[in-house]
Amino acid sequence: MTGRRAFPGHWRDAYGFRVIAHWGGPTSLRVVAATAVLAGMAWVVASAQPWIGEPTTWIHDVQYYYGAGERLNAGHELYAYSIGDRQLTVDPFYFAGPFLYPPLLGVLWRPLALLPYEPVVIAAWAIGLVVFLGSLVWLLRNGGVPVAGGVLLLIVPLVWTAWSGNISTILTPLIIWAWVALGRNRDSAAGAAIGFAAVLKLTPAFLAWWLLVTRRWTALRAAAVVAVASLALSAVGAGPGAYFEYWQVTSLVGRAGGTEASLTALLKGAGASPDVLSLVAPVVSIIGIAAVFLLRDRPRAAFAAAIATGVFASPVFNLTNVSLLLAAFVAVDRELPAKHSFDESTSPIRAPAG
Repeated sequence: MTGRRAFPGHWRDAYGFRVIAHWGGPTSLRVVAATAVLAGMAWVVASAQPWIGEPTTWIHDVQYYYGAGERLNAGHELYAYSIGDRQLTVDPFYFAGPFLYPPLLGVLWRPLALLPYEPVVIAAWAIGLVVFLGSLVWLLRNGGVPVAGGVLLLIVPLVWTAWSGNISTILTPLIIWAWVALGRNRDSAAGAAIGFAAVLKLTPAFLAWWLLVTRRWTALRAAAVVAVASLALSAVGAGPGAYFEYWQVTSLVGRAGGTEASLTALLKGAGASPDVLSLVAPVVSIIGIAAVFLLRDRPRAAFAAAIATGVFASPVFNLTNVSLLLAAFVAVDRELPAKHSFDESTSPIRAPAG
């Protein structure tokens, strides 16, 4: 008895376990995830050391967007430097060209590139930071275990993206918002968001296939209309040959082995030839398309598969691209957008069209 009294109580009575018991597992996991975001952002800021240099020395991605708009305004090539262009060579794949995005992003930056360089770059970076972190706060407040777990698993890509100023700071929240809007039967708005996102950065293009196989006809029509309008805007603002040049650039990146940790980079490390590397994107795309079709009666899982396909098919596998995988965790979280709104037993998406 004396020996037992030396260790009073039970391990479950320890403070941390009592807190978990009081809050419950899901709430505790959300708190841990929120704490991880705060710690991760502190780590990113400490690594960037923004206090030791001009803002444009640690804000990189936005500079590429400004430079793209600037070149188009000058009547120069979007995917190649001309004499007098702003030289930006921070990206490890600058050899493929100064811009690795579809033309629409450069076109959208044309009016912004008419404004002073540094204030615009700082403002765009700050907006992306606020939107992205605000989205994480909303998700952790309203989501369940899958969202909290996804934030923890993706913590490094997420905090890195938040600080980067990359277009993913807007794109990832936009795709998540589209999913929530679909769950609230706001199909036209959700489809428009998906159509715009697909032209802006191709990765979400597989969501159009999801709309088709799950019979979200209203959303699909809206996506098609907005996508066509966005393509037309791209052609007017960057020239009709811009998309051909974009495919040449992406093909060059893929044959070169892609960015570190991409499937093409892993295969290159295993000794695959450039011809094999160029097949990675189409093969992964075909597998993903088949997976989405086979999962069409499970819309949450199918949506997650569409997101994963877009991410892993791309030869550009930066941390900012990986952050889009958070949308896959959101899709399988039954707390979002509302309980049972996408349950297979109650979902209207497979009902015959009337």
